Amino acid sequence: MSPCAISWTGWRRWAPLAVGAYVLAALMPVMIGSGGPPAPAALWTIAGWDALWSLVAVAALIRPSTVDAWPRTPVSSGVD
Repeated sequence: MSPCAISWTGWRRWAPLAVGAYVLAALMPVMIGSGGPPAPAALWTIAGWDALWSLVAVAALIRPSTVDAWPRTPVSSGVD
């Protein structure tokens, strides 16, 4: 893993999983049950999906705090 690749921690790690789980647990059943837009239930479900995507965007755009940042000490790759 390169020093440029920083893994997400905390709530940012779970935001993409929440989007995927929401699609399977809420979005698809409501769309099938309501017949899709323009039903109000379908529109509110899509609004929730958009809100979760906004969280993923915020997670991607914010800078990691000093606690979340890549460690400053070099990690040995095993090759000297």
